[in-house]
Amino acid sequence: MKTRYVPNTEYVAVVDFDRPSNEKRLYLIRLPQGSVERYYVAHGEGSGGLYATEFSDTPESHESALGIYLTGHDYDGKHGRSLRLHGMEGSNNMSESRAIVIHGADYVSEGYIQERGMAGRSWGCPAVDYQHRDHIIDSLEDGAAMIIHHQSLPQAPLTDNPRG
Repeated sequence: MKTRYVPNTEYVAVVDFDRPSNEKRLYLIRLPQGSVERYYVAHGEGSGGLYATEFSDTPESHESALGIYLTGHDYDGKHGRSLRLHGMEGSNNMSESRAIVIHGADYVSEGYIQERGMAGRSWGCPAVDYQHRDHIIDSLEDGAAMIIHHQSLPQAPLTDNPRG
């Protein structure tokens, strides 16, 4: 499914792995309105603890892979409803064979994170809270762009004020 065409132009998602897992770091952006929703998202257990610091597309690494993805179709998998992700770069082109998908997980719920101080970790999937899974999948399915990002540079604190 390698293509340069992005069929779903309503939404784009950005995952900012420069942020810790106890912050809402998945940004679901509705392009026509310019609105942004934020959600908790897990990183791979091989990528680190509170912060994701290691990334790989190697099978069995249990690490998250960075780069641009194109979403596919939803399906019913071992975690329930899930959304296929197609890696579009060399940094993530094994995502399909690694079964890297968006799926729901209890370890990304607000209660879990408040109790433990961080989200649990997946085997490399950007897992989300079951409470928001269907909305996120409905918004992104069938060809939306998703960018999983990490720049390894210090970040300023996130504020609600766009001017800092």
